[in-house]
Amino acid sequence: MSSFPPTFAEGVINQPAKAQFEAFLDEHRRVLNDCLDGLTEEQVRRSLVQSRTTLLGLVKHATFVEKVWFDEAVTCRSRAEIGIPATPDESFIGVAAWIPLPSGGGGNAAPSLQAQAHIGKC
Repeated sequence: MSSFPPTFAEGVINQPAKAQFEAFLDEHRRVLNDCLDGLTEEQVRRSLVQSRTTLLGLVKHATFVEKVWFDEAVTCRSRAEIGIPATPDESFIGVAAWIPLPSGGGGNAAPSLQAQAHIGKC
């Protein structure tokens, strides 16, 4: 019987809800970004199922969802003001100029940091 590896989130299970939320969110971000390690651009863009789902598409969609929940929902700015797609389906396609990747690769830190800032205002 397999077991899941220990996670850093286990260290916050008895902490206040905000600390738990931030730890779980950080862990999910890390796991999604780790899925891209060692893959070529062609591999992250390849669809293995009959849909728009690709690893890159999932990263774009996760970034979109964070911006909806932690920017649109908290600040009440429109998606147009934020500069994100109007619908979830659109988050999987296109160039995704609305995802400001840090120079040199290394994941999707900028939207995550923005989300943290909006959470901090709650």
